[in-house]
Amino acid sequence: MNILFLNAYYEPEIFSSSYLVNNLTEALVKEGFHVSVFAPVPSRGVSNDVRRQYKKIRVEKLYDGRLKVHRFSMFKEGGNVIGRAFRYFYLNLKLFFKGLFTKTDLIFLYSTPPIQGMMGAVLKFFKRVPFVYNLQDIFPDSMISAGITSKKSFIYKIGRRIENVSYKSADKIIVISESFKENIIKKGVPEEKIEIVYNWVDENEVTHIERKDNPIFDMLQIPRDGFYVCYAGNIGLLQNLSTLIDAAEILQNKEPQIKFVIIGNGAWKPEMLNQIDEKQLNNVMTFPMQDTKYVPYVYNLGDIGIVTIAKDVSKSALPSKTWNILSASRPVICEVDEGSELEHIITENKCGLCVVPGDSEGLADKILTLYNDREMIMSMGGNGRKFIEDNITRKKSTQKILDCIVKVKKEN
Repeated sequence: MNILFLNAYYEPEIFSSSYLVNNLTEALVKEGFHVSVFAPVPSRGVSNDVRRQYKKIRVEKLYDGRLKVHRFSMFKEGGNVIGRAFRYFYLNLKLFFKGLFTKTDLIFLYSTPPIQGMMGAVLKFFKRVPFVYNLQDIFPDSMISAGITSKKSFIYKIGRRIENVSYKSADKIIVISESFKENIIKKGVPEEKIEIVYNWVDENEVTHIERKDNPIFDMLQIPRDGFYVCYAGNIGLLQNLSTLIDAAEILQNKEPQIKFVIIGNGAWKPEMLNQIDEKQLNNVMTFPMQDTKYVPYVYNLGDIGIVTIAKDVSKSALPSKTWNILSASRPVICEVDEGSELEHIITENKCGLCVVPGDSEGLADKILTLYNDREMIMSMGGNGRKFIEDNITRKKSTQKILDCIVKVKKEN
C-alpha cells in the first residue's frame, strides 16, 4: 500500500509532535508500506545553513526507498498572525497540487494547519482514495479557548464549516483523547468513525537519566546541584505561562532555592521575558527550544515537570509533553481544568498534582509540597513511569494507527 503524508512540518524542523510523525512513518515502512511525505524546506527552529542545505535536496530516499521525503520551496514562517495565516493558505495550495499528482492508495493528514482537513476532503473527491485524519487540535474551538475569537464571529462560523466538511469526508478520524471524541460526537460525527490513540512517548528513549550522566546541564550551563521546576514546549497563549511566572515570583521570596527552567519558543515568549524582567526574577532561566535529539535529556532536567493549559483549553487539547515527563520518572504538576481528562489521569494514577488555570498561589503551594517531600517525588515519578509502560508506549500506539489504516483500506 502507498500512503501519502502532506505535512506542514517535517524533521529536522523543531516542533512538539515531530517524533510522532517520525515514529509513525518508520513503523509503516517496517510493516512493508510505501510512504511518500511532502513538506516544505525546513523553517521552524533551524538555521539558514540548514535551509540552504535542504533547498538542494528535492527527494530523500530512506529505508531502501520505501520512505520518500519530497521537499519544496516555501518562505520562512514568521511570528505575525496574518503572515502565518497567509503562509498556511499558500502552503496548503502547494500541498494540494503535490498530492493531486502523486499516486497513492490512502491519504493521511494531521490537523495542522486547520485547513488540512478541507484539503483532504477535496483530494479524496478527485483521487477517489480513502482519507485518514489525525486530529491533534480541535479548530476553531482552540481559537475560542485562546480568546482569539467568539462563537458569533465570522471566523468561527467559517471554521465550523471547514470542520464539518473535514469530519464528513474522513473515512477515519484518529483523536488523541476521550474528550476529543466526545467533542466531535456532539458535532454529529458517528462514533464508529472515531478511534482514540493517545500521543505516545518512546519509553525506551525517554527514560530516567541520572544528573551526572545528563549532558543538558553542561550544554545550558546549569548547576547540577539545584532543585529545578522545568517547563519545556511551546510558549503561546494556550499554554498560559503567566501563572507559572507568577508562581516563580511568589517562591522567589518563600523559597529561593527553587529554580525555574523554561525551554521553548512561541508567540508569547517576548511577553514572558518582559514579565520576568519587570518582576526582577532571578530564579527563572529561559532557553530556546532544543533539538529533538535532546528530548530525553530535557525532560530529565527538572525535579518536577510542569504542564500549563489555559482555562477551558483542556476540552480541546491534551499536551503530549505530559507523557515525556512521566516517562522520565518525574512527577508532573498540571495547570488544568477541574474534571478534565488530564486531571483524571494524573490524580487516578497518583503521578502528580493539579491546580486550576490561573491559580498561581496554588501552583506555588504544590511546588513547595513536592520540594519538602522527596519521597513523594520518587513515588509519583515511579507511578508515572508505570502508567506509560502500561498504556502509552510507542509500539502499542503506532500499531493502533497501522490497524486503522489497514481496516480503512479494506473497507474501501
